[in-house]
Amino acid sequence: MRVLSEEKLITYLERVVELSGKVLPLVSSRGTEPPPAQIIREYQSIVDDLAAERATDEQLQDDSWNWIFQPKQHENVIRLYGRLAWMNLQLLELL
Repeated sequence: MRVLSEEKLITYLERVVELSGKVLPLVSSRGTEPPPAQIIREYQSIVDDLAAERATDEQLQDDSWNWIFQPKQHENVIRLYGRLAWMNLQLLELL
C-alpha cells in the first residue's frame, strides 16, 4: 500500500484551507442555511479527489474517514466548516 506524498498532502491542505476561508465569513451570517452551490461544488471536488486517492492510500481507508465520504443531504454552513476543519486536522496529522 502506498500513502499520499507530502506534495499531495500539502495540495489538499491548501484546497481545504482556501475553501475554509470562503466558508468562515458565512458562518455568522448564514450558519444554519445551506451553503452556496459553488461552495458545495468545491467541497465535493475535494471529497471526490480524496475518495479516488482512498483506493490506494491505507491511511485514507481508515474507518475514521468514512463519515467524510458519506453524502450529506441537509448540510449547513456550520457543519460544512466543521467538516473542513476536521479534514484539515487529519491531513496535517498525515504529514
